[in-house]
Amino acid sequence: MTRRGLAALLLLAGPTQAQSQAGRLVPLMGKRLFGPAGEELGRVVDIIADATGQPVAAVVDVGGFMGIGSRRVALAWTLLRWKPGAEFVRLSIDVAPDVVIGAPEFRREDLSTIFDPTRPK
Repeated sequence: MTRRGLAALLLLAGPTQAQSQAGRLVPLMGKRLFGPAGEELGRVVDIIADATGQPVAAVVDVGGFMGIGSRRVALAWTLLRWKPGAEFVRLSIDVAPDVVIGAPEFRREDLSTIFDPTRPK
């Protein structure tokens, strides 16, 4: 499996209702991202990893309607919240939807476009 393929999976180590202590792999590509009030913000379309394979950011399609007018923003990995359930993992972020949608459009050649409001300027 390629590094990109490996980065597209997340190992959840803690037990939940339907998983063992050993954990399970959860695919992230296409996973919906929700805001603090439960509103859908977009879908994960890519994972950015560093040279060691550790995830740095999730690239999410936000805005638009049915894929028209959407754009891609990279959200720092530390901003993402994971809520395991019996059959799924809910991915959310504790940042207001207008802030996420207003984040800079991600450009691969410019890693400063990764949105992280906790990073010093």
